[in-house]
Amino acid sequence: MKKLLLALFISIFFSKAHSKSSYTIETLVRSFPIGAFAKYSFGKSYLFWGDKKNKKDITYGFIRPEVEFRTSGLVNYAGAKAYVYPLPIVGLFAGSEIGKRGLDTLDTFDCEKVHCKGVMRRNLYGFRAAVAYKKWFFTTEYRKSNLEFSKTSLPYVDEMTTLLGNGDDQSIVELYVSGYNFGDHQIGAIFLKNKMKNNKTSSTMTSLLHQYNKLPFSFGEKLSSSLISSVGVFKTRNEQEVITFLFQLKINSLREFLLF
Repeated sequence: MKKLLLALFISIFFSKAHSKSSYTIETLVRSFPIGAFAKYSFGKSYLFWGDKKNKKDITYGFIRPEVEFRTSGLVNYAGAKAYVYPLPIVGLFAGSEIGKRGLDTLDTFDCEKVHCKGVMRRNLYGFRAAVAYKKWFFTTEYRKSNLEFSKTSLPYVDEMTTLLGNGDDQSIVELYVSGYNFGDHQIGAIFLKNKMKNNKTSSTMTSLLHQYNKLPFSFGEKLSSSLISSVGVFKTRNEQEVITFLFQLKINSLREFLLF
């Protein structure tokens, strides 16, 4: 099945059919649990029904294979996903990524009692959706990841959810964002929930956010940029509640079919 999906991904990605390519460069910094990364993603969108006649038109669907590279120095990942958008406001996806961690310490974990170093593989699938009414908006994403770690003698850290995995485990991530647009600004709220299957632990983040879409510096005429700032409460797997700050800078090339 993995080989079939890989062959399908490659055939679509390098197809000569009419497509629109775009990329995103992203950096994120979080105060608790302490973390930061830089990410580059590139994809091609292939229209399979309808057409986008204007900015508000949603009467079309497209397929989008995408590759991604993510790094924070000692943690490095590469992966690929395939998205199917029957409508531009609803997307289904599946993919895989593999990464190597060279960490001797990791915030909120004792790396002598759990595995911090090692190779992680995630096979993931899920969906994302968005709705808007006038200046109000709501987006959500649901993602399941089947985890395989190179070391199994101890529980291992899943740094994406800040939870511990055991053996071949499965993580579930639920993300909800709602807010209001005014001019070049967006204000809203985020709720993020992470769950691990085998040890039945969870963590959550509830935050207020502000997004500014017109930064005072330019990356190019065909690029758009935004800065997200948020403050909220992170609830750890041990029920500890800690104030957390998050900053995310994102640069996008022109996106013909993607709405969010």
